[in-house]
Amino acid sequence: MSIDLATVTKQTFDAHVGSRFAMRIDAERTIDLELVETGTIPTRPDASRAGFSLRFRAAERGHVPQRIYLLEHAVLGSLEIFLVPAGPDEIGMRYDAVFS
Repeated sequence: MSIDLATVTKQTFDAHVGSRFAMRIDAERTIDLELVETGTIPTRPDASRAGFSLRFRAAERGHVPQRIYLLEHAVLGSLEIFLVPAGPDEIGMRYDAVFS
């Protein structure tokens, strides 16, 4: 199953905060991410949907470069999302995605 990113909303992800996503780095490697937060962002009045952000965390301290990654989730299926390293916190590396 694959999700249409053109139609997803913050509410699509709200129910999955705390759940695991597998981020495909290359053919041999994945990194486990946890969706730790969803947020709202300012949106133009004529936008087709409200803007939102997602924050993921990997337990690994190192980071991978910003780019589109294939994420796999048990319920949501496969998603290709542009992720940006947001820096480490006390647990691991954070990655952000923004939908506008």
